[in-house]
Amino acid sequence: MIPLWHFISSLILSLVLYPYFGFYSLLTLLLGWFIDVDHIIYYCFKFKRFNYKEAYKYFRDHKFHGKVINVFHTLEFYAIMLILSFYNIYAFIISLGLFLHTILDIIYFFYLGRLDLRYWALTGWIIDKFISRKS
Repeated sequence: MIPLWHFISSLILSLVLYPYFGFYSLLTLLLGWFIDVDHIIYYCFKFKRFNYKEAYKYFRDHKFHGKVINVFHTLEFYAIMLILSFYNIYAFIISLGLFLHTILDIIYFFYLGRLDLRYWALTGWIIDKFISRKS
């Protein structure tokens, strides 16, 4: 999804949450948008350089789909955040931004006809990459 849309939607959620959580609601803005840092990390390791525009173009292309696992976009990461949300208010606020981000990604990929939930789980990616190849 376009980063600006993630930023705007996270900003709106942060403003809605502000009366309840005060300045802590900014965590939904920052991390609901910043979750895509895993794309940048992958790009830097793969190409040995940092270039945000090139990384954005690389992931926008969608030719990588199914070949790349983005750790902060996995069900396992969300499960950890959900569990932490029961014990920590900051984790709860952060999780709201993360879940909004993911919902928007799912809608976007569904619209493009490229929604493949196997690659939203680290276990599904591992099975597909390592176990199913041996069969």
